[in-house]
Amino acid sequence: MLGSRHQSLLKEIDTARCVGQWTAIAGLAAKYTKHSTAEQAFAKIILCEARLEELLLNIPWTPRTHWKDEGSVMEDGVRLRTYYPLHLSTTASATLDPLEKDLRRISKGRSMTDEEKFQLSVVLGKVCFYGGKFDACSEALSGLPSTIQHDAALSPAYGKQLYMAQMVMTGILLEMKEDLSGALGIYETAIDNFWQKIKESSVVIVPRSSTHEELVNWPEEALYRRAMMALSINSSKGNVGSLDGVSALATYLRKMDDATPSGFRAPRRFRANRVYMDRLRQKGAAVSELAHAHTRQMSLLKAAFELPRADESHEEVLAEVDLAAEDLADEAPECLIEIMYSALSLTFNSPRVLQHLIRALERSGDYHEASLALRTYEQVAARQLEPVRKRLAAKQALDDRAKKFVADVLQTSAEGARLRVQRLGDAHGCLSLVHFAHALVNDVESQGDAAAVEAQTRAQLALWKGVAHACLAQRSREPGNRSDHHSAALQLLTEATELAPRMADAYFHLALELALGSRNIAEATTAAKRAVSLEPKRLDAWHLLALLSSSRKDYAKALQICDVGMRQSAWWGVLEDIDAGREPSEFPQDVSSGAQFFDLAITRMSVDGRLRGYEASLAAHQRLFALYGCVFGPVVAAEDYSGGSASVSTRHAAASHTSGRRSLARSLLSRSVFSKHSRFHSHSGARPVPPMPPLPVVEKSASLSDSVVSGDTEPKRQRSMPHLRSASREGSESDIPAEAYFDTADGSHSAHSDIDGREGAYYSQVATRTTQNQRVAKRSLCLLWLTSAAAFVVLERGEEAAKAVSEALTAWPESPSALTMRGQLSLSQGRHVPALNDFHAAVSLEPTNIRASVSLARVEYLLSRRDVALGLLKNTTRAHGWSDPEAWYWLGRVERELA
Repeated sequence: MLGSRHQSLLKEIDTARCVGQWTAIAGLAAKYTKHSTAEQAFAKIILCEARLEELLLNIPWTPRTHWKDEGSVMEDGVRLRTYYPLHLSTTASATLDPLEKDLRRISKGRSMTDEEKFQLSVVLGKVCFYGGKFDACSEALSGLPSTIQHDAALSPAYGKQLYMAQMVMTGILLEMKEDLSGALGIYETAIDNFWQKIKESSVVIVPRSSTHEELVNWPEEALYRRAMMALSINSSKGNVGSLDGVSALATYLRKMDDATPSGFRAPRRFRANRVYMDRLRQKGAAVSELAHAHTRQMSLLKAAFELPRADESHEEVLAEVDLAAEDLADEAPECLIEIMYSALSLTFNSPRVLQHLIRALERSGDYHEASLALRTYEQVAARQLEPVRKRLAAKQALDDRAKKFVADVLQTSAEGARLRVQRLGDAHGCLSLVHFAHALVNDVESQGDAAAVEAQTRAQLALWKGVAHACLAQRSREPGNRSDHHSAALQLLTEATELAPRMADAYFHLALELALGSRNIAEATTAAKRAVSLEPKRLDAWHLLALLSSSRKDYAKALQICDVGMRQSAWWGVLEDIDAGREPSEFPQDVSSGAQFFDLAITRMSVDGRLRGYEASLAAHQRLFALYGCVFGPVVAAEDYSGGSASVSTRHAAASHTSGRRSLARSLLSRSVFSKHSRFHSHSGARPVPPMPPLPVVEKSASLSDSVVSGDTEPKRQRSMPHLRSASREGSESDIPAEAYFDTADGSHSAHSDIDGREGAYYSQVATRTTQNQRVAKRSLCLLWLTSAAAFVVLERGEEAAKAVSEALTAWPESPSALTMRGQLSLSQGRHVPALNDFHAAVSLEPTNIRASVSLARVEYLLSRRDVALGLLKNTTRAHGWSDPEAWYWLGRVERELA
């Protein structure tokens, strides 16, 4: 029986061998020899092994180069390339030969235990294996048991490592003989026996104190080669990607995820992970599995290429970026964004990575971050295009790589232009990006190849440049500028339709500009019909077509268009469930399409009111509130959860699909297709509606002079957000605290205020899909209440109209349309000061609101301030109200009276 000191030394030796402390083995072997009375074979064996391992740890080698093509399909088209561990037959055989001789001398003339014979054979086999003497290695390993010894006294822990080394070397020798099935059996046996001795949830990964990775880690080698053999055998049988091979590879990758250090075998692992992802795609695996695999891949690439050499490119990273974008762009954009950020740090802001990042950010709804990435892309691409421009200037032909880069830059510029003008409303930024792209197009075409740039790309650039000019035409206050922008918009949009005859976007925006800018209803209708024929599910085109029909007073045709268009949407089934009194079983996930469907439904109700009367159309109010809850319920719920400021009525309306106030009927508010039109918010406010009843024209009289215009009773104007002040309601108690009029409770200013939970006047929300959806939800509920108000006005039910407008302002306090209608109701009742304040607030919130501007001028006229009214009307007719008949009428009337 071994003494305690002897047992302690054996434990120290076993631990040192497990953790790779080979420099300590010599001292421990000397102590073991001193305290042991038996033969000294064990001490000599571990000394020889320590010399071997120290030699291996100091061999310089490059894992990236060694496993460059690992996992690729070999020439036979079946097997996967699996390199053997690096052997030293050409570099260090002179060092290994003395070790082999020393090991062979140990076995001569000495009696050894079975455990010592086993360790001697394995160590000798390792020496021969690394020296490239595979026959000698096979001879040394022959006769060894294929199971782990249960009564190992010398090396109870490290003996398992030696067993794995024996089995792996045996399997590799079988691979060299093309016996893949035999090798696979050996690896499976080794792993099963190994896991029986340790926890199956762990694999022994030995960290080495060296500047180089160890040449072979036997447990890792067994796991890896088992997976690759299984995949190769399955492929040879025509069973590509079967569960056995894929699950074995998944086991290897999962075990190695917990390796220490984390970058151990990174070059081999990311190539194995690539094979795994290929098999997942062939199996049609879930997106979550692919997302996890791509996340792992980027971590491994970061470990392998974090410090790239000067002669290395980023092709491995870029290839992974392309695959990740292909797999995750539609289903998991958030995961793709994280991958792209990691790739940017590895590739030093590669334009290719930025291109995928911009697309992923836009898909995820983070438009502000996408705009920042686009700005970086523009700068990086401009730098990298300099050598391309020099070659073009020198009349030199571009190689395929340069042509691909130019095509990518142009495509990304077109997508970025759409992002800026459509998502961010930045028309000038859109034009800047398109001009950058057009300069590149001109350089490319200077070579004489007019077909060098794809027609589709040219059409997209023309489209978004035309849209930007159309937006600037609507905003322009100068008639000359407005005309120039409108002409440019028509020319570019027409060019886009000619370059891409099947681009529905181009026909839709052309129809929009023809309607808004030229008032050419016939051509606008033709273009809108072409848009819906190319893309039947495009609700905004159907909506525009219905508005164009209603502008010609063809309400029957407009109603038919609404019905046909609504049936193209997935939300039609939800509306059918609501009409049948059923709880909708499921809802489409796209809130944007739901908002367009909701707007089209309101327009349909308005058109129906024109045909059958508003009393009959009010019967549809409950289904619209139910539809609102289905479309915007998740948006309002998310805003409440995040601490947002959804109004009480917004929460109430979205609480369930049957919610809504039953005391008031609903209709809608607007004028026609020519009223204030939002180009990218589903035609908000662009609907045919009942006109407001004519307001009484108050001529100058004694009563007016006595009550309003006299010196001591000059109207008191509220300039600071008057729509939030209860002072605009005569005789009513204030229900807003005094601190709501200031940025802070003590009246001091701050960068961010909060009034009724809303963002302050100095705070602008970051442009994201979530914030835009929340704004659309408020606007839609406000429009729903204004529906009631407009119908009640026509039906001469003023009290209910006032209540409906109040609810609309509760839903969206910053609604210019609601403020304008409240002012008009006040004015029709002879309450001029509240009307004045509401019109001021509406104009301050939306200077391009024609109805608010004309109404403000009208109330100034009624208050006998004709000079103020004249200035307001001149500004309105010169700018956004240039085509408004009412504005011109009042301008003429005021000028005649002042003449």
